[in-house]
Amino acid sequence: MTRSGDGRQIHISWYRSHRRSRELAHALGADAHFIHSDGPLLLRYLRQWLETRRVLRSTRPTVVVVMQPPVLSLLCVAVHARHAVLVGDLHSGTFTDRRWRWAVPAVACVIRRRGLAIVPNEEVADLCRIRDMDTIVVPAAIRALDSPNRGTATGRATVLVPLTYAFDEPVEQILGAAEARPDLRWLLTGKAPEGLSAAAPDNVEFTGYLTDADYTTAQLSADVICALTTQEGTMQSAGFEALATGTPLLTSPTRVLKNYFGSAAAYSAPVPGEIVAQIDELIRNGDAWRRRMLDLRHHRIAEQQQQISSAVDSINKRSNGRASGRRILP
Repeated sequence: MTRSGDGRQIHISWYRSHRRSRELAHALGADAHFIHSDGPLLLRYLRQWLETRRVLRSTRPTVVVVMQPPVLSLLCVAVHARHAVLVGDLHSGTFTDRRWRWAVPAVACVIRRRGLAIVPNEEVADLCRIRDMDTIVVPAAIRALDSPNRGTATGRATVLVPLTYAFDEPVEQILGAAEARPDLRWLLTGKAPEGLSAAAPDNVEFTGYLTDADYTTAQLSADVICALTTQEGTMQSAGFEALATGTPLLTSPTRVLKNYFGSAAAYSAPVPGEIVAQIDELIRNGDAWRRRMLDLRHHRIAEQQQQISSAVDSINKRSNGRASGRRILP
């Protein structure tokens, strides 16, 4: 992988948009393709499969990085790009999401035969290695994002809560915290389940999906980013985004998150009273928490450059092996 961005290396994600996918693609020199369709589930996946096939036929890539889950995107690439090196961008949901964990044997089989896995932490790496997948840990591909005019224009503190409404997100407890602090403005992103907004307190705003520009504006105007999970092995994309912008972060006290963010973030169990207490601390001492995040950002960006270089070298070795006649497929 030469980081040339010439279309011969691509990153496929079956999401409307995903910042980690975009930043990882940029770091690896791959062109990012976000393939998403609306409608009933089966029809949506059929359309995404066909569009992925079209992209593969038009670009004829030598390397394809595929975000996981869902497993169907990986299988589509395996079928329609049979001579490309295949890199699984495996998120923790590959192994923990009840919608997709049944497919782990298929994911492992494809990765073993066709390439390698890139994962966000050592816990996920262990799950890959016990299945004999070659694995590289790249937690993030952060790019610093600052604004000289950061801060909220609403006159009250804003808590940004990026959500996908996945099974591991304690949405009910977050709404309980919002109800306990009506003086704060709570922005919940993503497509909320039907009926949720009617049950939420008045100080909660459901933004729906935001464009990249609007999401960046929301990040830079937030006083706190809240990124909670109930799953031990889950890294938080919203945490990386907080790091990129130097925004005070509240996240969960899991091993992987504490190992990555250390003393730069505040931590809370999914309990409304504890969430409120930690958010109050982050707002009250916001400047100090921002400095901690900026210090950590400097360290993590230097660290990730080495991790990405290692990933590029590993992918290039496999790609060069294919070019010299050593088959990827058995």
